[in-house]
Amino acid sequence: DPANACSVRDTVLIVAATGVPPATIATPNGTLLSCTADSLRLVAPAGAGYAYAWSGPNGFTAKGQQSTAKSPGTYTLTVTDPANGCTAASSVIVEKNTAPPDATATGGELPCKNPFVVLSGNSGTPGTTYSWAGPSGFAINQQSPPVSVAGTYTLTVRNPANGCTATATATVAPPKLPTASIAAPSGQLLTCVLPALPLQASGSDQYVWSGGLGSNASTSATTPGIYTVTVTTTDNGCTATATVNIGQNIAPPGASAAGGLITCAQPSIFLQGGPATLGVTYTWAGPNGFANTQQSSPVNAPGTYVLTVTNPANG
Repeated sequence: DPANACSVRDTVLIVAATGVPPATIATPNGTLLSCTADSLRLVAPAGAGYAYAWSGPNGFTAKGQQSTAKSPGTYTLTVTDPANGCTAASSVIVEKNTAPPDATATGGELPCKNPFVVLSGNSGTPGTTYSWAGPSGFAINQQSPPVSVAGTYTLTVRNPANGCTATATATVAPPKLPTASIAAPSGQLLTCVLPALPLQASGSDQYVWSGGLGSNASTSATTPGIYTVTVTTTDNGCTATATVNIGQNIAPPGASAAGGLITCAQPSIFLQGGPATLGVTYTWAGPNGFANTQQSSPVNAPGTYVLTVTNPANG
């Protein structure tokens, strides 16, 4: 005050409210969308009174401290402190990997000997895991397990990197049994003119006949009875059998012959042949080259005459 030279002094503290709020984005579930994570949490730093604004791909916008990313792309967070109007922003890139692994599976045919097939599972994706499911509750986590039951097996291949899976199926066929058969002549009878019958087996590549008749596809039956062949497929050890019943007809037809007496009063007689069985044939032979095929034949020379009776059904 100039009048009295007195003065008064006071102070005031001016604070500049220019602090920038934090805007770092936390991603508790990572930044990769996958087959096991179809959405990701995006978390902003907490602050009293802060305002949060999110933006992202495909026109995505959201408010609040937390948001969810469901599409790949760049997500941007803007944090505003209403106390001073200051803002801060940050971004995070979300990627996506939902590509399934490739998967192939193969089975096979069960053999009769040591009846096991090894399933084969494969994938060109590194690090994959394998699990099989099949008939009778079959389940195992192996790439190539052995199995002994025919049916359809399903392989599930999983890529741990993204949790994605793929499946493939493999078929295990039952043993393929050969079909054994025996070909024999029509009638299948041993007779006086056919004392041996040829037998021909078919159905595989290895043969064994009962009764010690050999190990070839063909053999001969010389006595009546049942003949059995066992055929084996060497590739899988499977067997089958076939039988044939061979009969026999060697019953003679019977024969009778009657001659007589040639005299001056009766210079020729009739030879009488028998029996009179339907279908049989007769053959006479005698002195001086005599030959005749009638059942009864006239003769005029003395001597011994021989009658042969033949049954064409069995010779």
